[in-house]
Amino acid sequence: MRGIWQWAGLVRICFMLAAVFCYYFGVKAYVSAENTESAVIYLSASYPDRIKAAEILEDCQQLENPVDICFYWDGGLQLAENENYGRSSKVLVVGLTGDTSLYNWRGSALNQEDRRGCIIDRETALELFGSADCIGSTVTLGEKQYDICRVVPWKHRVMLIHPTEKETVYTRVFVRPKKGESLQNAASRFLMSYGLNGSLVDDKWLFALAFAVLLFFPAELTLTFFKIARTRKKAARDNKRVYWLWQCVIILGVGILLVVIYRNFGIPNDWLPDKWSNFGFWSEKIEKERENFNLYLMLPKTVPQTERIQQTVKSVLGGIFAFVLYLYTGKIGNIFKDGVVLK
Repeated sequence: MRGIWQWAGLVRICFMLAAVFCYYFGVKAYVSAENTESAVIYLSASYPDRIKAAEILEDCQQLENPVDICFYWDGGLQLAENENYGRSSKVLVVGLTGDTSLYNWRGSALNQEDRRGCIIDRETALELFGSADCIGSTVTLGEKQYDICRVVPWKHRVMLIHPTEKETVYTRVFVRPKKGESLQNAASRFLMSYGLNGSLVDDKWLFALAFAVLLFFPAELTLTFFKIARTRKKAARDNKRVYWLWQCVIILGVGILLVVIYRNFGIPNDWLPDKWSNFGFWSEKIEKERENFNLYLMLPKTVPQTERIQQTVKSVLGGIFAFVLYLYTGKIGNIFKDGVVLK
């Protein structure tokens, strides 16, 4: 009998360690996903060319409160070559004009004044040069040559450049909101200011989804803690000192839990109506979010957006497996107990 319970304890420890590992995997994926603060606008109807984009950029910088923006051009799949070694690789060419850090923080290495600079991913660097240590090397794209200024650890073949062709047409724009301004207001303000049409595509729901799933495991741990504390308190009714000790532990735990909730959880401002008498706010907001979700699924993704989707999937899977494994640890004892009884 004793040996059976020892095996039960060992199995429970293994399941608990597996749950902790899965949770670590999910949290790591969540933290590594870049949470961009820029409003991503997909333009429609009319698209600014290189000259129009330059005019808008100049006007934005001359405002009393300058606005940071970045125009996006999709160059499609092209053949990047290392002519010195006769190597080539197909890459997705992305043209950026403006504050390139709005596309991705690593894009800050692409200086706006440097028309020969480019950024490539690590896999492309390995294929072209045999090493990721190739900053300063030259890559040929069509009839033009570019100098590598940064190698990024993306898992997608991509090459960031500053487009110079006159026929360049920008299909997206990234706008940095002002302090305290929502992404929707920043997008609407920009589109109205320059007579453009477009739709804001917000993917912050990805982080909300991953965060919510990652809460399952610590929430169940917290619930288990309070169950154990309550059981110990009831068992110590005859011992006043131990009874009040567990009572203090419960009160302290509740206090800590309330502080954590207060500091880390809240309702976003854009989910609160201006007037509580606006009873149609919630239905309109949910409908708008549903349309945004469908639009997000339909439209082509940038490389950072694709990376965020992948990290969200990893985070969600890690959180779910951790939660399920932890729940199963509580059943291990019952399984062994039932097995002993049946035997």
